[in-house]
Amino acid sequence: MRTGSWCAALVLLPALLAACGGAGADRPPHPGTAEPTPSAVSLEVLTQEVEAAGRRGLEGGGYVVDLDRSEGGGRRVEVDLVTHRLVATGAEDTVYLAAGKGRYSSVDRSERTRLALQYLGRPGARFTFSPDPRITIGPTISPSTAASQAYSPADAGPQDRRSWSGPARTVRPDGIVYTLRDDDSGATCAWHTDSPDPARGRLVRTTCEVGTGVEPAPTTWTYTTPVVALPDDASVVGFQEFFDATVAAELPDTLRHDARMFARAANRVAAKEHRSTRVADLEKLAEQSSEVAGRDLLRLRTTVDGQGTVHLTGRNPYTRETLECLVVLRGGKAVAGQVTVR
Repeated sequence: MRTGSWCAALVLLPALLAACGGAGADRPPHPGTAEPTPSAVSLEVLTQEVEAAGRRGLEGGGYVVDLDRSEGGGRRVEVDLVTHRLVATGAEDTVYLAAGKGRYSSVDRSERTRLALQYLGRPGARFTFSPDPRITIGPTISPSTAASQAYSPADAGPQDRRSWSGPARTVRPDGIVYTLRDDDSGATCAWHTDSPDPARGRLVRTTCEVGTGVEPAPTTWTYTTPVVALPDDASVVGFQEFFDATVAAELPDTLRHDARMFARAANRVAAKEHRSTRVADLEKLAEQSSEVAGRDLLRLRTTVDGQGTVHLTGRNPYTRETLECLVVLRGGKAVAGQVTVR
């Protein structure tokens, strides 16, 4: 190439680059890649749009909600709006709710539970059932105990009892993010939808970030129709009969605790008068105790014999055994003994 051509090219190069819009790091970003910026909205508008997005989530056949709780562990709730059932599963328990029917709750694996199921002749039972025909699972979930299990997106909007500030809305290609600051706790809460159109989006995620360095615990909704199959009859026992059986299983602990409290109360009365505990103190407390107990499942009794020994007794209605714990005077003090079979 001639020297004149090179010089012409060098002269024209800046103009060519400018005509092509430049290159390299100094090139301005494309408008489509710019980070969306939040815009201020009123708290009323934000609340209305978030609640509407939550209600739209209930227009299908159901949803699955995942709750990430750093302290109590995660929890998943599957809600079937067709059969009007839900199942909530956590690290330590499982709960089923059936509209118009009631609540199924898993039992724990404690020794108390093992004994209770053994008393009932139902060692294989895994759930208790409490009838509650008031339960409604649909666009409206009630009563409040059912709603607290369902974690409905329709109930996930800003709560009135909070002091909110800085309401804002950020429109993104994949949805809208609404943000608020809770002045009571200092947390910043966000609600995410799945559409940039506020008239079409469904609520899919909420978070509340307490402070820097603390990972926010999200709640997420997936809209689908889960299949919720209730526990079969062979694995279910009535809640009231299970409760009664657990009370019986705890009879030794109940007597031991009551005897210690009895002895402590008698000694406290004597200490206030700067004297030793007397049989009269025991008799007076026993009389007061009999006015409270005596009409219960375990036939709890508190009596004092002629030697001044207190007998706390109870009967297990399933084993038909009567258990006893004594309180005796020793060294000027009332002392509780061990539980024995009478």
